[in-house]
Amino acid sequence: MAEVREWLRNWVAEATGQPVDNITVDRPMEEFGLASRDALALGGDIEELTGVTLSATVVYQHPTIGSLAEVIVHGEPEPAESAG
Repeated sequence: MAEVREWLRNWVAEATGQPVDNITVDRPMEEFGLASRDALALGGDIEELTGVTLSATVVYQHPTIGSLAEVIVHGEPEPAESAG
């Protein structure tokens, strides 16, 4: 999991031109300047790296590196059953 987070930090730093030290795992990636076209490219690169196919909206559903890394490693959480 730490490797995935580190890879994502480096990817976002390269895409936004920011030093990797500025990229934290708990802030939305768009706060670092990640554009929507970057988010689509990120999804493709994740698929290439891991073999995990993600939906086009995954970066918006999981906007932080920490939450995105969780989905890459463990998959999408199952929707909760509604009581009743």
